[in-house]
Amino acid sequence: MDQTTAHDLTDIEARVLARITEPAWQELTTELVRTGQPNSANPLDPDIPAGEEEAIALLVAGKLEVMGMAVEKYESVPHRPNVVGRLPGPEGGPSLMINDHLDTYPAVEPEKWDKCGGNPFRATRHGDWLYARGTSDTRANMAAALVAVKAIIDEGVKLNGDLICCFTVDEEKDGPHGSIYMCQEIGLRADYSITAEPTAWGGDSPDWGMNISVANSGHCLIEIALQGVKSHIWRPDTGVNAISLAADIIPHLNTMPFTHEQAELMGNTPPCLSVVRIRGGLPGEMQFSPDDCLLTVAVVGIVPGMTLDSILADIEKVVADVIGV
Repeated sequence: MDQTTAHDLTDIEARVLARITEPAWQELTTELVRTGQPNSANPLDPDIPAGEEEAIALLVAGKLEVMGMAVEKYESVPHRPNVVGRLPGPEGGPSLMINDHLDTYPAVEPEKWDKCGGNPFRATRHGDWLYARGTSDTRANMAAALVAVKAIIDEGVKLNGDLICCFTVDEEKDGPHGSIYMCQEIGLRADYSITAEPTAWGGDSPDWGMNISVANSGHCLIEIALQGVKSHIWRPDTGVNAISLAADIIPHLNTMPFTHEQAELMGNTPPCLSVVRIRGGLPGEMQFSPDDCLLTVAVVGIVPGMTLDSILADIEKVVADVIGV
């Protein structure tokens, strides 16, 4: 791919790019990383409460207002506002939306964040890498977008249409209070959109998440309940250990194919499965082999043509083939 040089840039492009500096990006990323945490943590786990992104949302809204954008906030539940900033262009011109999300994964074991001195919300640079919870997903991307928008506004660039900055909540839990709410309930629309989400596999770059993807595939969580026969640990031959059944099944789940058709805009993540949680055995019963085990699996890369029924059928076939039922 050809690299853009200074000779390829127009005067206005060169002036805008001169305003986009690494120190400005790093300073803003560091501020975004620490703001509102750990409350902005929003785990996918359905049995753990959702986060509250209010603090980071208010910070971002304030920065958009200082830039001169018209800012509105929309929330379907308290303390979780989606932020929309608009820079109007000529009426009837094409609109561009820059989108990112305000929530992050949790930092469950902060003591393991050795690159940050044990504080996952203190962005710390080592060489060309900036370490903290949310630097990649997606505080650094949000900072890049804000720095770029500010450069365009400060340089007085006149765009041909509306520029929309939309920062949503709840992305890590699939967005019912964020992007889905904004599109289906508020009616937010744009002609073009750039989403700064770092989860594109494949492409030209060998680095995970560093490629351009033109579509997003879905995912779901599924529980697989395995039933065995309880027995005393001294007589395992008289029972069926449900955890052992799970151990036999998991390698096959990890490599199983899913029935699907190649979609035109499939994105870069193929349909695949990961076991994300396993529960088996009861407190106070270590003298018995467990008679039940519950696997939670995440299926990602769901593309058009795949349905929940087809996914369940594929998984049930793998389980049946392994345990012989």
